[in-house]
Amino acid sequence: MTAELGPLARTRRNSREPIQAGGETVGRLGDFWSWACSDLANNTMRGVLAEYLVATALGAAIGIRTLKHLSQHATGTCASR
Repeated sequence: MTAELGPLARTRRNSREPIQAGGETVGRLGDFWSWACSDLANNTMRGVLAEYLVATALGAAIGIRTLKHLSQHATGTCASR
């Protein structure tokens, strides 16, 4: 029998949060983000940056960016347009 776990709670993170493995801190989220997202010449990251700039200009850069939210906008099924 499988217990229903419900949706995963996702919250906005900050760069100082630790990344832990085996009970030890092995890095910080900010270090990971710098490593993974610094190539702003990359088409994907340019698009994400553009989305953030637009959201900031509209006062809508709250919460977190989710792929589900983006796909709902692309298909016209998002009620919060």
